[in-house]
Amino acid sequence: MKFLNNSVLYGALFIANMLSFSVYAGQDCTPKKADVLIVARAFKHAQELQQKLEATGENVVLIARRGKAPDEYNVKFSHVGYAVNEGKGIWRVYHSLNTCSGSKANLYSQGIVQFYADDLFNYQTAVVIPKAEIQQRLYSILHSDNDRAITFSSEYSIIANPFATRYQNSNGWVLETFMSAISPTPLSGREQAQAMLQQLGYQPTTLKVSKLAKVGGRMFAGNVFFDDHPKNGGEYLANTGDSLMSFFSNYAKPRLDCFHFDLGAGVCVW
Repeated sequence: MKFLNNSVLYGALFIANMLSFSVYAGQDCTPKKADVLIVARAFKHAQELQQKLEATGENVVLIARRGKAPDEYNVKFSHVGYAVNEGKGIWRVYHSLNTCSGSKANLYSQGIVQFYADDLFNYQTAVVIPKAEIQQRLYSILHSDNDRAITFSSEYSIIANPFATRYQNSNGWVLETFMSAISPTPLSGREQAQAMLQQLGYQPTTLKVSKLAKVGGRMFAGNVFFDDHPKNGGEYLANTGDSLMSFFSNYAKPRLDCFHFDLGAGVCVW
């Protein structure tokens, strides 16, 4: 058993006190006290991850975290964000999050601790370091309100169709923003980003959803919609951490010094 040292616990207690009875973006909005052990683990992992990110000397790195129950749909990583070096040892994560488990989303810039402050399956992180020219373009986009918004939709569905614009899930914004960074000409909106993805052979994850789960999702969840998908016998395409990192691996240098799962040679799992 691994024990958290005092500095981690004291830091976590301080953060948990700040987060007490607060609302976490991406979760429901029921006021609740932060779980000190969860925050402590997030704080410890964030410290370790930030040190590793700082050691890379890079400016923009894609990071993917694991979900609460990743094996339910055979998905290893559930949520992706851009970790950005803001200078002086400060890294922030730019990502899209569902608002209060409802039908809306918003864009956030958060500290690494907040990115991991959830009851996750574990704290494994998949990392992709894009090529330098892509990083430079991403850094510019992520620091521009207008450029970030070009590929964003506030209409949220956790199972949004990757090739339709009615809804968007959190990973959809990350993926389509990446298209803006690699496009030879400026994109005018999400339709162009999705057309690029199809031309480049992007493969979303195929999720199998039973009729019972589908009915339950419609009845009891405010962030699950199926009406942007064709009727296809319970199989639905979705943007997941796995499908994104596998695709991004094509735009990174192969890494021979780390574990990849089956996500591609440009992915490192820390």
